[in-house]
Amino acid sequence: MLVSGFVLLGLFTVIVFVVTRAFLIEHFDDIIETQALAIAAVTHREEGRHVVDVGSALLEIYETRDYFTAWTLDGTEIARAPPDEPPFLEFDELPLDEHDRSTWEAPLPDGRDGRWLCLVAPLRVDGTSDEEIVVAVGTHQDAVELWIAGLLHPLLLAGGLLGLGLVVAVQRSIDRGLAPIDDIASEIEGLGPGRSVSRLSTTERPSELQPLVSRLDDLVTRLDQALERERRTTADIAHELRTPIAELRSLTDVALKWEDHDYRRQALDGSRTIAVRMEAIVSSLLTLSRVQQGALTTNAERFDLVELVTQCRDDEAERAAEREMELELLLPDTLLVTADPDIARIIVSNLLGNAVAHGVPGHEVTCRIDTDGERPALVIANRHEGLTKADLAVLTEPFWTKDAARSDRDHAGLGSTLASELAALLDWETSFALEGPTFRATLTLSSNSETQAQGE
Repeated sequence: MLVSGFVLLGLFTVIVFVVTRAFLIEHFDDIIETQALAIAAVTHREEGRHVVDVGSALLEIYETRDYFTAWTLDGTEIARAPPDEPPFLEFDELPLDEHDRSTWEAPLPDGRDGRWLCLVAPLRVDGTSDEEIVVAVGTHQDAVELWIAGLLHPLLLAGGLLGLGLVVAVQRSIDRGLAPIDDIASEIEGLGPGRSVSRLSTTERPSELQPLVSRLDDLVTRLDQALERERRTTADIAHELRTPIAELRSLTDVALKWEDHDYRRQALDGSRTIAVRMEAIVSSLLTLSRVQQGALTTNAERFDLVELVTQCRDDEAERAAEREMELELLLPDTLLVTADPDIARIIVSNLLGNAVAHGVPGHEVTCRIDTDGERPALVIANRHEGLTKADLAVLTEPFWTKDAARSDRDHAGLGSTLASELAALLDWETSFALEGPTFRATLTLSSNSETQAQGE
């Protein structure tokens, strides 16, 4: 912006100088023309010869400073001044134009820079003007050079002052324009964990910056939520690992004090069970971390989703029987899907395992595949106890469980989280809903998944 201003200022100054210089030169030419016309006015012909009545003042000018020559139209010289100078102009070389007037720059006979003008003027003959002569006048350019110098210096001074003013004005304009951004930057410095300011102020902001402030506020809100989730996750990890570690230490302490071989065998079995549970937690956390970092790759294959769901049902059959729950499958004969079968197995296993672990004992768990919509969906339903619609918003947060479920040592609260993250990796979607006493987990396949259902 500043460079453009200086360019425009310089261009304006040059234009003013060029136009004014042309005007001054034209004015100077008018003065020379007046002199030439004055010489023609005092030239007349009497009794067959030409006479130039040059007064003493005019003659003094042409003897000391300026030069002139007068000719008839046939090129005969009438008069010349200074008279003692040899001829300094040739009639045949005069650059007369179609208007019988021309100007040019050429050195004077004394070597000084000069400006010349020649024209055709009427000659007074016996009181009448029926003849013309040619008059050429040369004069030094001191006056016009002084005029131009007198014009150039004020223009340079004015241009410098305008340039300085432009710098100051642009700097102030930039400062005023950036002031709201500086205010936003100062407020951003006040944001962060443990700070009293949690959002940016939207009052007295230029309308152009309001969208930016709103987006920054949204970003800050998301960051706050992410940090809060991280804090909760850290606390939950510590809680989930502290309990088995304490149990493991208790078992080993008692085993070291007792020399009974059978008890030590029981302690080893218990330690192994605890280690397996801790390994499952750590494995789930590592898988979740890899998904969130984008480090988990997928290998798409074509497989039968019905067969995969059936296998997951068989894996949960024993635990469902312990809780007196029946696993009912309402599936078509075949549903061919193109995706990563290993990741799909983890998703379905977690969703079905949650239904068995957190469902009300003695009630059935149903698995059905809905192919009526635009996208096939696996729906797992179970009877719930104590869940509210508010719980659905936090259902996929790591380690979240209802208080009553904390007693279930086989589930750390990572199933829904892992299922949702892995589903997103396959471009699938998980959703949860409450319909009276029934809790439904829906796994919707991607619209570009290759599916083919047969039978029902």
